[in-house]
Amino acid sequence: MTIDAYVRYPYFLYYVKKCFNLFLRIFGKHTPVLSKPYKGRSTDKLLGDFITRHINLTKPVNEYNTRLIKKYKFEAIIVGSDQIWRPKYNKRIETVFLDFLREENIRRIGYSVSFGCEEWEYTNEQTTNCRHLISLFDAVSSREESGVLFIKNKLEFPAIITLDPTLLLSSQDYLNLCIREPITNDRFIAVYCLDPTDSFLDECRVLAEKLSLPLKVFGADGNCSLSVPQWIAIFRDASRIITDSYHGSIFSLLFKKPVKILNNSNRGQSRFKTLLSLYKFKKDEYGFLEIEDNSRIIQLRSDSLTFLKRHCNECNG
Repeated sequence: MTIDAYVRYPYFLYYVKKCFNLFLRIFGKHTPVLSKPYKGRSTDKLLGDFITRHINLTKPVNEYNTRLIKKYKFEAIIVGSDQIWRPKYNKRIETVFLDFLREENIRRIGYSVSFGCEEWEYTNEQTTNCRHLISLFDAVSSREESGVLFIKNKLEFPAIITLDPTLLLSSQDYLNLCIREPITNDRFIAVYCLDPTDSFLDECRVLAEKLSLPLKVFGADGNCSLSVPQWIAIFRDASRIITDSYHGSIFSLLFKKPVKILNNSNRGQSRFKTLLSLYKFKKDEYGFLEIEDNSRIIQLRSDSLTFLKRHCNECNG
């Protein structure tokens, strides 16, 4: 079961701040944008149906606390993966080290936790706090080599490499999700871009002209108009893929598409380095990578599932 939590302030505080904003407007002052209290992921109009069908969620909560453990009778909590231990994206980093479980007798597992960077970004206080909290964990793995080194050298806890959760499934698992989406037989280059700069898009246009293929540009931000099956189907049908996204790279590789990964240093490069080290590639004249050998991924998938099963099964042993 997945805890459906997004830390925002509760309703009463939202309305207090809303009233304060109204007061500021009366006097012609600037008003800050307010985030509404969290109503749950399944209420998202585009993604709600998919989430309801495929993800077992708790009721929406605005905070993590021990009441969740008692209510759902959890025997273990798994935390991971996508840059979850990076302070840049988690302002109260101790929460994702499960500080709210400090006094609970429950298994704590970190699976493929990611820092996404190669420089240590924690303050001294955060390092001290998280070093204590990780000592309460039963097992930890990271999806990148730099993460394993951070955990060992900065947090003084043993760790191993495991795969990003999306790589635990095969391409057929994902194909089953988009089986109802019509197949596009026309050849095209899919451009999955998180940060569409002018230089990025110019490079895509140049490649499209050289290959005589049209571009299909899509994303996954708040303006995205694709359902999850539609999003997967683009990777399925594309002739080639250009991306600046880590998970865009993963889905390109899962579907064995020629992929060109353009640099996006703002979002962290270490995870890309580890991912690409798990394959053997050949590169064509346009700079697209094509898989020659993926045997290491197959073995690491087995090892990663073994890691999860072993430490989860110990709950009953």
